[in-house]
Amino acid sequence: MHWCAYHLQDEPDKNFRIKKNGKLDSWCIEGRNENSRKESKIKYAPIKEANAARPIPTTKICTECKVEKPLEDFPERSDRPGKRHAQCHKCRSTYVAKYNQKQRSNIARHKSQKRALIAKSTIGDKQTNDEYIAILQNDPCCYCGNLIDIEIDHIDPISPLSDVHGAHNWTNFTAVCSKCKKEKINNSLLDFLNKKDR
Repeated sequence: MHWCAYHLQDEPDKNFRIKKNGKLDSWCIEGRNENSRKESKIKYAPIKEANAARPIPTTKICTECKVEKPLEDFPERSDRPGKRHAQCHKCRSTYVAKYNQKQRSNIARHKSQKRALIAKSTIGDKQTNDEYIAILQNDPCCYCGNLIDIEIDHIDPISPLSDVHGAHNWTNFTAVCSKCKKEKINNSLLDFLNKKDR
């Protein structure tokens, strides 16, 4: 037990913080919290009174066009209820349109760079690829066993938009019929076989 100087009574040791010097605090944790709440009420009471007395503004200056407009001309913020954006509706829509256009061009550039990197890193030896393709053209479709309209397909698709990225070399080639190739498209081997079994 330890004497609490705030509540003026003995309390269990677990209710006290340990100071840097290793001794227990003279006030219990609850007493410290009560005191800090009282101090904050006294400290911030004048500010709250001043804010309550301040008139609510009905106009606002747009940060983009620098024109003072009524509050209704500013869109409400979704992340902060009761607050409004710094730009008016017109300036905000122009900004969003420019931002979206920039994002679309960034995404397109990123996709093209990704395609180029994949093509550069996954193309195997051309002679070996051609020899293996010539062998596969006499094989049946590996998915349905059809012998008509045999084409070469990638087991794991090389499209950057697919989940599984395969390489454009002979280890990733297989013989398929045109029907199965259309059905598989950019799906991975497991996804395609699962859909085919249904």
